[in-house]
This record gives sequence, structure tokens and C-alpha cells, in this order.
Amino acid sequence: MPDKEEKSTDEMSQAMGKKKQQYKSVRIYPEDFQEYRRLAFHNDTSIVETISQALAAYKEKFEDGNR
Repeated sequence: MPDKEEKSTDEMSQAMGKKKQQYKSVRIYPEDFQEYRRLAFHNDTSIVETISQALAAYKEKFEDGNR
């Protein structure tokens, strides 16, 4: 009996109705990574979410206030 054709991760995500996220890689200092990892753990979020929240807070404080 032939094996079932395996679905790619993208196909499985689409089948489950999940939207594929696009990520980019950046290099950060090791000590910054450790701090983001610690913050993410204590806030029960991912490192990606923690960095995104930090950027949003920065924009709110420095960019929105200067208009």
C-alpha cells in the first residue's frame, strides 16, 4: 500500500485556518537576547512578541509624543 503523501507545514496551517506569519532574522547582542528571553518567560509570551511590544512602547513614547 503506498504511503500517504505528506503535507507541508504551510499546507497543514492553511487547512487549519492559520495565517502564515512572515519573520525576518536579525542579529542582537547575546546579553540583549538573554534579557528578551527572560522578559518573554516572565510575561508568558514569545521572544518575537516581546520585541514587538518593546517596539510599540518605544513608538508610543518617542514618536507619538513628538507630533
